[in-house]
Amino acid sequence: MERNSNAAAVAWIALIAAILALILAWVAYNRTGVDLEEQIQMEVEEAVDEVNLEEAVSDIQQGASDALEATEQAAQEVADEVDNSPETE
Repeated sequence: MERNSNAAAVAWIALIAAILALILAWVAYNRTGVDLEEQIQMEVEEAVDEVNLEEAVSDIQQGASDALEATEQAAQEVADEVDNSPETE
């Protein structure tokens, strides 16, 4: 039973050491001149802007496709009218 007690104590010490290491790493990174939270916020904003840009490009492509279809349909209607009109000779 003492063996399990020793293992549990070592596990707790390792957990505390890991938490302290994470805190120390966070503090050290923030001391480099860039706040980690600010950097994460900037990355999120860039990702959102990129997604919005992709949506805009997609909307433009869809609009161009719709305009092309409308133009083709109008041209076909004009061609049909010319073919069906009585000839004036």
